[in-house]
Amino acid sequence: ALAVTVAAPNRPPRSMPILEKEPSCAPDDLFERLQGDPGGGQWFVIRTRPRMEKALARELYAAGSPFYLPLYEDRKVYQRRVVVVFLPLFSGYMFGYGDDQTRDRVVRRREVASLLPVDDQERLRSELCALDRLLNSGEPVTAEERLEAGMPALITQGPLAGLSGQVIENRGGMKFVLQVQFIQQGAS
Repeated sequence: ALAVTVAAPNRPPRSMPILEKEPSCAPDDLFERLQGDPGGGQWFVIRTRPRMEKALARELYAAGSPFYLPLYEDRKVYQRRVVVVFLPLFSGYMFGYGDDQTRDRVVRRREVASLLPVDDQERLRSELCALDRLLNSGEPVTAEERLEAGMPALITQGPLAGLSGQVIENRGGMKFVLQVQFIQQGAS
């Protein structure tokens, strides 16, 4: 077990990443490329084996297969050091894009538990674009599971202007939630 301690008041904790942030999207401009002409491929949801999301992302990146793995930054204090880690936003899920041959290559990898077909391609693309924009905004993001219907909201000003989602209320107050309906999860 790791001992967690708080830094002494006269010495601020040092930030130390365990690993540098790895690519969460391949190619880097995946969403820009798919904006106008999708090129004949389709989105599919990849259900991974437990804790295999980043390993699969590394393999797909090396193979040049298009994918999206939403990652968020988490900071923890261990022995007076702030440790920065990048974790999958949706545990056990990532998103692939391609034709039938690409899907066949992905499903044969040992990290993959199954592939889920997507009926509404445009909706998933739109939700993933909005999610990528939220994650790249610099705002703190947390995962939200098993979302329930709530009041719709549209951000009208600031760096996230134009994003639409829902407002939910919890113990901490009101939150703006962006959903990926297909996997019934979201980010706030």
